[in-house]
Amino acid sequence: MSSSRIFQSGLPGCATVGVFASAAVDSVRPYLGLARVVRILLFLLAMELIGCSPSPRFTTRPEPGSRPASAGSDISLLESGEATYYGDEFDGKSTANGEKYDKDELTAAHRTLPFNTKVRVTNPANGKSVVVRINDRGPFKKSRIIDLSYAAAKEIGLIARGTANVQLEVVELGGK
Repeated sequence: MSSSRIFQSGLPGCATVGVFASAAVDSVRPYLGLARVVRILLFLLAMELIGCSPSPRFTTRPEPGSRPASAGSDISLLESGEATYYGDEFDGKSTANGEKYDKDELTAAHRTLPFNTKVRVTNPANGKSVVVRINDRGPFKKSRIIDLSYAAAKEIGLIARGTANVQLEVVELGGK
């Protein structure tokens, strides 16, 4: 069995590291003792396995105690924070999903929710709520969590002040 097979772990992108390591060891083998070659091979194997393991930041395991929203699940509070609405100058312009913004539709922009997700936006100050469909990305001001269409903002009494603290609840996850 060639030493290059030892290093081929089957993980994408890792086999080339193993072949390189094998070639490096083969080139120095005449100058080293067998014990040292074995130690180098074990070290390189360990480095390859560590380097090719998935990063914990990108795993799909949920955080302890979290309950992600899914289609057909109970309505759950997503987040709360400041909302604002699109001004008239955006009417007719393209949104992030390719639709034209219509100030008279019940739509909104959110940074991370999938397009076509339906979200209930509640203004706790007056108890009014509206269900909007996410069709754009934003808001781009860090202190805000959602940008509403003019019609949606009007439904929950946001027009006079321009902003309001709101609560967001996922009603139905979109898939587009």
